[in-house]
Amino acid sequence: MTSAYSSTNGASLQDCHTNLFALTDINGIKWRRFSAENTYSVEPLEDPVLQSFTKCVAADVLCMWRRVKVDTSMMRTPQILFAKELWVFWYGDEPNLTSLCRELTEVDQAYGSWENGMSYECRTLLFKALHNLIER
Repeated sequence: MTSAYSSTNGASLQDCHTNLFALTDINGIKWRRFSAENTYSVEPLEDPVLQSFTKCVAADVLCMWRRVKVDTSMMRTPQILFAKELWVFWYGDEPNLTSLCRELTEVDQAYGSWENGMSYECRTLLFKALHNLIER
């Protein structure tokens, strides 16, 4: 494989549009990205991103959370390097996210289409969310 994203076993999602996307009609896949205002001084069990993730999983909503690097140039305390994001995916009717993600701020809302496709980042996060769902 000559892709810049190839791994040691030759598997990459970079050029991958699996049968899953063909079967579910990529035009119908939608997602939202949420983050919390301040999760740096919070205990793990009180983290709003993790609490919302747990609520979404309990409600059978396809989701996953991840840590993202924070731009430290604008911060006074450079030791805080990462924040958390919650990504929620669905197909068809939008789930009621008001009660599930009450304490979070919506960062981004988008949908997949054949014209603009899904970014590599979004495809990998959707794959991880599906993997988590299958593992449950």
